[in-house]
Amino acid sequence: MDADALRRVADWFHDREGTFRPRTGAVSAIARKLDVDATRASKLVAGLTGDDVDPVIAVRTHEETFVGILDYREGDGWYGYTDYHDLRGPHRRGVCAQCVHEATTDEDVRTVTTTNEDWDALEAELGDHYERAHPDVAPETVNVETGAILRSRTTVGGNRVWHTGNDGAGSGFGAASVDGLDGATLNRRHSSDVDRHLDLNRLGLRAWYRFDRGSGGTLYDYVNVGSNRNGELRGPTWVSGRNGGSALSFDGSDDYVALRDSYATSGALDEFTVCVWYRSSASSPTWSFYDFDRSEYFQFGFDSGGGGDIQFATTDPGNSQDDMYTSGTSWNDGSWHLACAVYDGTDKYIYVDGSVEGGKSGPHNGAAIGTGVTRYGYVGAGSESNSFDGNRNNNNFEGDIDEVRFYTRALSGSEIRAIYDGVA
Repeated sequence: MDADALRRVADWFHDREGTFRPRTGAVSAIARKLDVDATRASKLVAGLTGDDVDPVIAVRTHEETFVGILDYREGDGWYGYTDYHDLRGPHRRGVCAQCVHEATTDEDVRTVTTTNEDWDALEAELGDHYERAHPDVAPETVNVETGAILRSRTTVGGNRVWHTGNDGAGSGFGAASVDGLDGATLNRRHSSDVDRHLDLNRLGLRAWYRFDRGSGGTLYDYVNVGSNRNGELRGPTWVSGRNGGSALSFDGSDDYVALRDSYATSGALDEFTVCVWYRSSASSPTWSFYDFDRSEYFQFGFDSGGGGDIQFATTDPGNSQDDMYTSGTSWNDGSWHLACAVYDGTDKYIYVDGSVEGGKSGPHNGAAIGTGVTRYGYVGAGSESNSFDGNRNNNNFEGDIDEVRFYTRALSGSEIRAIYDGVA
């Protein structure tokens, strides 16, 4: 297989680290990127998801296969990534970069794994490996390259996580077992503190603000614990949320949450989904639930003209901006609603309470979203910021927000309904 093409495909996945997307969508995007046919692109993707030395993994559900890089790290003379198993949860895998240079097949490369949350154990074990196997090589001098072009002697899908079913209500799988285990066995494992970490509605989840602390000045992202995607409160107050939890109340004037998350890449978002639990009884509600600047990336919130319609605005690399809205129902009735905005790479949709309330076909002619201008995000305000907590456009949300999820893939209608039903 063409080594240069494999490297280019590997780079494509690395540029989208943290993004999981349907395999068919990835194949189509790679075919366009490399100007090859779909069969060739599919073989290139398969060449990166079949062994332990490639950070690209594939997760197959009953309905679809998703591919991407969950997490990637480089150290002196090694690299590592996060792999997943539905029952055993996440594990870190470290790979010796010197072995990659010396080996002809992936089975000749030293790899180590750990279930620890940090990378220290992997780095220590690979350091011991260098002393034994490469005593004359200083790890810090090794050029780190992944094993994308190494042949696999024995594996076809060795790095894949295969799922024969899912016992979660609303999953739509309808299977009697999960990875060969019946519900009773799974329940026993759950009672024994064996977590079920993987869920179809977690794939591609870039940020998840659950608003469940109920106090303090930080809004925590539960996908990337300890990361720079947390938010800092600037005025909103903690109040009771839906289902007995907590929420933040925004006054519509100068309250907002500044997010330590940003975009600065042209075409940064091939597809994405935003879901927000909110309530508002404002007579003339304005932006914004979740915002990275409508004229640079996207905005999701109420129509800036008031009236209770929900607006989803996006801009592509050619600076073509599209604003779409719901119509016919005012969603500022003081009740809790789940509003979701979806861009699937071609079409746009707005869901409210699990049902489609607006849609538009091909507003960007298949282009990705984002101009490349640096923009930091906000909850409750419109962004104009090229730095953390910078400029805003004074379109502030009035009401309460209980939860925000951001996915770097397009969720299906059934997945959104599962979130609305509280089973995802």
